[in-house]
Amino acid sequence: MALHQLGRANVEDHPAYAMRLMGAAAGYLQRTGTVLPPFLQRRADTARERAEQLLGAHAAAQQFEEGHRVSMEETMAVVDAEPATDAQWHSGRLTPRELQVAALVGHRRTNREIGRILCISVRTAESHVEHILAKLGLGSRLELATWVQGHGLVADETHP
Repeated sequence: MALHQLGRANVEDHPAYAMRLMGAAAGYLQRTGTVLPPFLQRRADTARERAEQLLGAHAAAQQFEEGHRVSMEETMAVVDAEPATDAQWHSGRLTPRELQVAALVGHRRTNREIGRILCISVRTAESHVEHILAKLGLGSRLELATWVQGHGLVADETHP
């Protein structure tokens, strides 16, 4: 119930973080066979609807599912982090190099430019982008760029 409360409290300022927390809470409740009391379920539903308005239904659902999939230990590690440092949520899924590539995609860099900046081949840059999209469940570079911008993963292009 505390995860739902924390998620609801973060909806306006950090809707993706809020959806992951509510997803984690829902996963925990499902695994333990626990049901939220009706008044808390209504509050959770209202918060989820607001997050969907802020993020879009597809992005909100992705964040909820991300939270639903992780263990309680992983969730609690993220709860201690600042909501805006969303990269920490994915730190176990994206390598440091993939985080660099994602940030450069957020700057609308092409694979050729990413390769030049990071001193890797164009094909390696392409491969990193493909892996990132798959790991985050995104369908395009534009979605990745939007995700990067929305989560504050901005690269210092002079020191990637």
